[in-house]
Amino acid sequence: MVLLRHSVTVQRLYTVMIDQTVVIEVVFAVPEKQQVIQLEVPSGTVIHDVVRLSCIESHFPGYDLSMLPVGVWNEVKPRDYVVQSGDRVQIYRSLITNAMDARRQRAETKARKETQARKETQANKEIQAKLEAQAKKQRDI
Repeated sequence: MVLLRHSVTVQRLYTVMIDQTVVIEVVFAVPEKQQVIQLEVPSGTVIHDVVRLSCIESHFPGYDLSMLPVGVWNEVKPRDYVVQSGDRVQIYRSLITNAMDARRQRAETKARKETQARKETQANKEIQAKLEAQAKKQRDI
C-alpha cells in the first residue's frame, strides 16, 4: 500500500514536471549565417541539454558546438545552468580578431587609402601644372 501511494505520488510529480515547461531560444551565428531556434523544454532542463535538444548543430555541420562556451543574454553560464523561461541561450564561437584589433586595422587601412589618395591628387596636380606650362609655352611660340 505504501509502495502504491509512492508510485502515484511519483507519477503525479512526473506529470506536473512535464506540464511545467519553459520557452527559450537557442542562437548561434557565423559571419555568413545566423540561426535562432525557439524551443519549449521541461522546467529544470540544463543548458547543455537545451543545446542538444535544439539540434542547432545540424544547421552548422562544420562546427563542433558541444565544445563551445554557452551563455544566456551575453553572460557565460556553466553547462549545468538550469534555463528559465525567456532565456536566450547563446553559443559563443571564438572570434578571428578582437574588436580593438579590428578597429585598429580599419583605421590603418583608411589612413593608407587617404595617404594614397593625397599622393595621387598631388601627382595629378603636378601633371596638370606641367601640361598647362607646356600648353602656355606652345601658345607663346
